[in-house]
Amino acid sequence: MRKVNYGNILYVKENKNHNIYIPDKYPDNENWKVISCKEQELKKHLEKFVLLGELKTIKDIFNVKQGIRTGNNKVFKINSEFYQRLQDNEKSFFKLAIDAINNGLLKAINYVWFPYNNRKEILVTEEEQLKTVVPTYYNKILKPNKDFLMNRKKKIPYWWSLSDYAPRLLPNSKKLVSTEFGKSGSFAFDEKGDFVVERGNAWIPKKEFKNKDYYYFYLSVFNSSFFNKLLSIYSKELLKGYDLGKKYTADIPIPEITKSLEENFIYEKLVGFGKQISNGEMFYFEIIDDYLKNYIYKV
Repeated sequence: MRKVNYGNILYVKENKNHNIYIPDKYPDNENWKVISCKEQELKKHLEKFVLLGELKTIKDIFNVKQGIRTGNNKVFKINSEFYQRLQDNEKSFFKLAIDAINNGLLKAINYVWFPYNNRKEILVTEEEQLKTVVPTYYNKILKPNKDFLMNRKKKIPYWWSLSDYAPRLLPNSKKLVSTEFGKSGSFAFDEKGDFVVERGNAWIPKKEFKNKDYYYFYLSVFNSSFFNKLLSIYSKELLKGYDLGKKYTADIPIPEITKSLEENFIYEKLVGFGKQISNGEMFYFEIIDDYLKNYIYKV
């Protein structure tokens, strides 16, 4: 609890026993978390670099988009064992779903029903067609759950449709992905665009990256321990980590890849770290911090 100081009595700004100060803005972006004095000083320091154009914000560089919502995971997600029993033509209606991201690596063991093409159109519009193209899935899973699916509150075009198939993410392409809630280690690179983001976020560049190494660069930044510090300042903390959605990450300061940065050794170093993370060769993310603090954020 905090008492508003109407008498303008001087605040103890910082010593070993007290850390009392007046926040510049509270609450910030509907976030009621109280950050420390040191965190506020860091925030002011970084936002100065944003104003000077030396740093950008996440919303300047990325569109952070929420992944699909199936409406019923027990129906619309199948395990690998069931998937392997399907005929090849039936398998084409399923995509690997990102089940978790651990230490920057994608974990995908389940498949999600995805009867949509890259033009954002559903591929099955008649139930008779459904019986023909996915007979095993229809008879064993869809049909027994038909009544339940038809009574969903959300309006959907067909009872076998996903509640939200995230047309905003189509066509599928390479992208950075994150869990819905997380921290350092919760970001990965979907290099081929093979995965469907479910209960997570896709981080899509606003301007197409001219080089794949750009993804590795940002993979390194987002998985650094220092990025946890930025999340602790800007995002909302939950039991599973921080909210990694658009709302709470938009204003986080990050570097922009410019020609001068590409010519700097720090760019090559961070790209290298990103590649190691993507290959599962790096788990000690704190090593990235020294480079970020000294050469990017200057703290």
